[in-house]
Amino acid sequence: MEMTNLVKLIRKNANLTQEKAANILDVEKRTWERWEEGSRTPSIQNMELFCIKTNQNFDDYKDEFETYLEINKLFSEHKFDKEKILLITDIAEKITKDILKESEKRRANAEFCKLEHFKNEILITRWGDRAIYAGTKIDANIRTWYNFLLEDFLIKKQVINYLIECDSKNLSLNYNISEENAS
Repeated sequence: MEMTNLVKLIRKNANLTQEKAANILDVEKRTWERWEEGSRTPSIQNMELFCIKTNQNFDDYKDEFETYLEINKLFSEHKFDKEKILLITDIAEKITKDILKESEKRRANAEFCKLEHFKNEILITRWGDRAIYAGTKIDANIRTWYNFLLEDFLIKKQVINYLIECDSKNLSLNYNISEENAS
């Protein structure tokens, strides 16, 4: 789930319109709209206060919210433009979806999978095996299990970190699931 969807979910779980949600926090309706559009990011304090005022448990959202704040900070530190951010998040979403699909098939057999930048593209290559292909430019172990399958946003954060590292080394961000895992 993206930050914009998380803000929208918190509002919808309170059965409120954007205008009524904005009034609860004493902010302009346009501010709330921007939070849901993704052009602005609400503070953690605002979201926690909103949950308190609407009788929701902020702990249900806190980990995911904090993760997206960390991701936004990473993008800001690297001074990525909107186009680059969209590219990285789109690729991260696809990789995360493939990782979750494979993890579900494998159950608890592998605590992590490996991403490798090999032959000018990013591959999901190994499950639970720390070996790397010869010629790999950069690799990362992505934790998928920790007594249970990790939430998608926790996997996505790891993938985004990997993609940022690839980008910082001027490596292409082409992605394909490897043949080994495509079954």
